[in-house]
Amino acid sequence: MQEILYIAWFVLGSYGTLVNLFFTLSALFTDILIIRVWLVLAYIFLAVNVLMNFPDITVWDTNSSPHKIILGTLVWTLVTLSLQLWALVILVLDELPVKLSGDEEVLWRMFYRRCGMTRKEFQHVLKLGTWQQFKAGELVEQRDKDEPRLYVVFKQPVIAIPSGTLANLYLFNLFGICIGFEKDADDKPLLLAATDVTLFSWDVTALLKISSGEVSIALPAYFRSLALYLVSFEFCRLHLGEAPYSSSGAAEPDAAAWLRGEVQSSDFTTPLGPEEVPKAKFWGAVWALLRSFNLTIPRGLRHVPVPKTGAMARSRVLLAAHMRRLNQQLPAALAQDKAVVAAEGLGLWGASRLPTKLQSSLSDVDLSQQDAV
Repeated sequence: MQEILYIAWFVLGSYGTLVNLFFTLSALFTDILIIRVWLVLAYIFLAVNVLMNFPDITVWDTNSSPHKIILGTLVWTLVTLSLQLWALVILVLDELPVKLSGDEEVLWRMFYRRCGMTRKEFQHVLKLGTWQQFKAGELVEQRDKDEPRLYVVFKQPVIAIPSGTLANLYLFNLFGICIGFEKDADDKPLLLAATDVTLFSWDVTALLKISSGEVSIALPAYFRSLALYLVSFEFCRLHLGEAPYSSSGAAEPDAAAWLRGEVQSSDFTTPLGPEEVPKAKFWGAVWALLRSFNLTIPRGLRHVPVPKTGAMARSRVLLAAHMRRLNQQLPAALAQDKAVVAAEGLGLWGASRLPTKLQSSLSDVDLSQQDAV
């Protein structure tokens, strides 16, 4: 009886070991950039390992039967490596510093101080917005005819809206916030420039792109933080009668002149202090790497709220209802919104405010849902 000896061993070779090491590391970190680095390295060494195991064609016997080379593993490895490498390039480019100059840098300071928006994200905001200039007394917006825009008052005031504040705050409803400014005292039919004024503004189409995360998934959260600051600011300015404060907590240098539009908000004009400038250091990168090491996936990693469904979508419907009551024409981007179309089909525009629970037939506005990205 012939005996057969089986030998099992755990030898992968240096390249095979590196492949498994990098695949394992990709499962131990939560930072998507670091995960992609490990995956790219894993597929690089996997491709090398496949090539190293190809037969040596120089020693083939030309008189023997046809030889076969299986290319499937190599082809799939190279295709996957290309996809992983492309994703890594996009992530690295997203981390490159952005330089701003002139008024763009000044406007960014306000966003950075009030909601923490980085230059990189602000660059997307700039591309979607428009600089506008108006002479004293010139009509900025006629609310029963013009498409509404969200305005940042950059230089000089609009009516009683001084530098550093925003006009048409009710448009923050597009970000899934029941802002509560649909019938504010500033909701006048005409928006006029009190003096020569410089504004930066976005139309509804641009705001929908920002709020949905289409431009950058980080932007909706920044704009919600900005809305929180602005609502608190307006409450202190209009209702408590307190002197206006900058985002640093210090009073404006000349409150009366600031209200008259003679000076800009210090959030624009004051250069960033040492404590406001994040410093990139080697050890900071090391600590970021260590913090991303986690054997388990953090809870809520995919639960980035974007106002597409549920109560956040209802806020857009509230905005549309408010505009309908003022006999304003809905901007095309808002009129085509699924939640707005569904609510309009049910004839919900008559009430002063829409009911908290929309009918169950509004499948796109199901209050139990929340998109995860």
